[in-house]
Amino acid sequence: MNQKKKVNLKETGITLLALVVTIIVLLILAGVTINLVLGENGIINRTQSAYQTNAEAKIIEEIQMAWGAVQVDALPKGWNNQSKSDGLQTELRKEDSTSTTSLADPIITVTYKGYETTINAGTGSMSALAKSTPDGDDGIPGEKVSTDNLNAGDHIMIKLKGITDPVECVVLYDKTSEHASNGVQVITVDTIGNPVTLGADGNGQDQWIPASMANESYVEKAKWSYNNAIDNLNAHAESYMDTNYVVGARCVGSDPDNPRDNSPFLDGLTSENVFEYGYREEVDSFVKTLKSADSNIYNENDNSGDFGSECKDLEQMEYLKIIATGDFGSPVYKSFWLASRRVCARDIYNCWFDIYGFSDESIESAINGYYNLLEPYNGAAMILNYYDHASQDWNFYSGTRGFRPCFTLKSGIFVSRISENGIKGPRWYEY
Repeated sequence: MNQKKKVNLKETGITLLALVVTIIVLLILAGVTINLVLGENGIINRTQSAYQTNAEAKIIEEIQMAWGAVQVDALPKGWNNQSKSDGLQTELRKEDSTSTTSLADPIITVTYKGYETTINAGTGSMSALAKSTPDGDDGIPGEKVSTDNLNAGDHIMIKLKGITDPVECVVLYDKTSEHASNGVQVITVDTIGNPVTLGADGNGQDQWIPASMANESYVEKAKWSYNNAIDNLNAHAESYMDTNYVVGARCVGSDPDNPRDNSPFLDGLTSENVFEYGYREEVDSFVKTLKSADSNIYNENDNSGDFGSECKDLEQMEYLKIIATGDFGSPVYKSFWLASRRVCARDIYNCWFDIYGFSDESIESAINGYYNLLEPYNGAAMILNYYDHASQDWNFYSGTRGFRPCFTLKSGIFVSRISENGIKGPRWYEY
């Protein structure tokens, strides 16, 4: 009789349920691990935070040591607070050449290695350290370069007040320029904002003419626009300033060293001046209420009214090939205002008072070789033309152009450079 053996089979495989449970557990463990490493309070963030804290502590120590060195010198030499501020800057620049100090007595504001703090020159107390720009970065992609190390022709991106996207600018005057006494100056590569209207006639009116002049004649409105144009154009530039990055603003064409420079009212005109200036004796009192030409653009020694060689901005823009707007290789010839006045006359009956503007016609003509590049088109904001001795009538006009501001960058901060020495950006033509 054969005996049958009973075989017990042991299952050694993994069931589908067990597999799912295992995967879930592994995912949970992975999530916990990732959070421990990369989470808000994770190892990496805590390491970075510790590094940042140590770096800031080192900066505080360096500033305090520099201030201590200043105090050692200040007592025997009898330094005032301004001398202490200057001495502190000298000490800090041994470690960071972009360091700056400024005094609003007794508080000294210090920028050092991308940070800012204040020191009370009297008590020596120091405020908390803060990054000199928000998050130490302008939030714009690109190579980070100190504003003090930029060169004329470099293209950068900066944020402007009232404009959503960062704006491309090019360095007009760097730290080595004779016109950089106030700092590095940049100009927008394109017109920004809405076009600006100056002057007054039946077709348009200066957007800044006060409401109190609503019932005045067009001539009075045009005269107001002409007399106040430089101030208003520069003030309009200031409306775009983001003070995190910019410490000054002006309209292109103004004096880069003194943008608020303003010519006085015409005076001392008599019938003896008729041939030279084109004024009739009967309108002497009228022209004395108009400001004379300014020396930034107009050559006072050239009574033909031709464009002089004094415009520092346009000369530099020609050198850098940035007069035209638009992208590299396909310039767009847009008109824009120049913050400068012209007065000229051609005969004893006619004289003009206008605001300069650079126009698309000027650039195209210059490219085709018809005119000197630095000859702006005389489509002005306002022209008064005395042409009838009997009626003493005047013509008056308005003009609309784009707006290109210039900005003085804050010293010692880092901005995004997108190209060096004009490699990228608009060109009016190739030499």
